[in-house]
Amino acid sequence: MTRHLILATLLSFAVGSVQAAPPKRDVQMPANYQDCMQPAVLESLVQEGPGVWGLGPSQNTKALRAVQGYFLCHAFTGRGEESCAMLQDMPDFKHAKRLGVECRGDYNVLKVHDALQMKQDEAGIRHCSRWCRLNKSEEDKKMVCPNVCRLALKELKRNRSGACEKTMRTLAKNLGADAEYLRETTQFCRQKFTPKLSDCTEDLGPSNAVDCKSMVGLLRAYSETNPKRCPKDARFSGVCKAMIIKKKTDAAALKGGSYDGPEPFTACDEGGMKFTKLVCDARKATGGLQQKMERPKREGY
Repeated sequence: MTRHLILATLLSFAVGSVQAAPPKRDVQMPANYQDCMQPAVLESLVQEGPGVWGLGPSQNTKALRAVQGYFLCHAFTGRGEESCAMLQDMPDFKHAKRLGVECRGDYNVLKVHDALQMKQDEAGIRHCSRWCRLNKSEEDKKMVCPNVCRLALKELKRNRSGACEKTMRTLAKNLGADAEYLRETTQFCRQKFTPKLSDCTEDLGPSNAVDCKSMVGLLRAYSETNPKRCPKDARFSGVCKAMIIKKKTDAAALKGGSYDGPEPFTACDEGGMKFTKLVCDARKATGGLQQKMERPKREGY
C-alpha cells in the first residue's frame, strides 16, 4: 500500500476533537430557480449531506468537488480551518471526515505558498507544521514537524525544485527510514509544494491525480499572477483566483498604494454557484422547480 493510500485511510480518523455535527433538518427547497440558487440553500444542503442532492454518481462527484472548492476558498480568504468543518460534519457520508481533513491540509499548504510570497517565515513554518501533523502516520511518530518545516522552507527559498528531495532525505536519515519511505515521502511533498505533471500518476487514484494536476496549474498561475491560467477543476479554480487577488493586493500595499479590484473572497462564489446550479438544475429537470429560469445573483456566496 502506498503512503498516499495509507494517509487517506488515516485522515479519516485524524481529527477527533471537532464540534459535533449539527442536527439534521429538512431542507425546504424553494419553488423557483432564482431562490434555489441562494447561498442559504447551499449551506442547508451541505448540512444534510449528498443523500438529499438528488444527483447521479457523475454529477454527485462534480458537486462534491465544487463544494470542496467553495469551502477551501473561504478557508484561505479568512475563515481558516473552521470553513472545512462543514465538509467534515456532513451526515450519512462515509468520506466526510476525509474531505474535511483534506480541506484543512490543503488550506495550510496554500498558506505556506502565500507566506513564501510574502517572505513571512514564521507563518510559513506554522502552516507547514500544521499540514505535517495532519498527515503524520505511524512511521512518522518520531518526526518533529517544526524542525522539518524550518528545513523545508529554507530549501524552498534556496532551491525550490529540489527542496522536497533535500528535506525528505534529511528526514529519512534522521529516522533511520528505508529507501521506500524516502521515495513515498518525497513524492507526497512534491505533489503539494513543487509538483510537476510527471508526479501526477494514476497510481495516486483518480481524485488524487486530479488534485495533483490542479496544483501544478494553480502554482503556475500564481507564479505568473495570471488568473486565466488557473485550473478549471472546481476544487482549486476559485481559491487560485483568490490567491492571485490577494497577491495583487499585497503587492500594491507594499508600494504604498491599493489594489482597485475585487476582494479575494469574491472568487469563492464560483464553487458555490457550480454546486447549487448542479442541484437546482436537477430539481428543475424533475419538475421540482418552476420552469421559468431567472438569472441568479452572483453576490452573497
